[in-house]
Amino acid sequence: MTWYQTLITALVSIAFTKLMDFLTAKAEERREFRKIRRKLAMEEIDILKNEIGQIYELTSNWASYNQKQNHCIQFFNEEYRLLGKFHKYGNIAQKARDVLHWSKIIASDERDHASSVIEAKSQLHNSFKEFTNECEKYLNSI
Repeated sequence: MTWYQTLITALVSIAFTKLMDFLTAKAEERREFRKIRRKLAMEEIDILKNEIGQIYELTSNWASYNQKQNHCIQFFNEEYRLLGKFHKYGNIAQKARDVLHWSKIIASDERDHASSVIEAKSQLHNSFKEFTNECEKYLNSI
């Protein structure tokens, strides 16, 4: 083997090694980005689930409306702030809106002493179940 063949072999080996290092680093970057994105989504969705869970528990409780009135008003006033941050999760935000919708119906029915409270609470329960299922489905798809 002559000196230039040895030089070419060494240069090709170095270029191949650098190329493999670059491709490995890119693949690792993508994996880390996905991990960070999944972790961030999990944290954000967990916050939303906690907030919606509080509203669900408050409105599905059988305490009188007068006892729950201040908390209901506070939650319903913060509805836009709460859902606005999670609009990027389209289906999850829609299911959360459904839960809030039925919560408002229940609050209104309890305030007016309507007889449809039991039906509305059943719908609220179904909406909350759909909301939690949608959250889990999204998290599993990431």
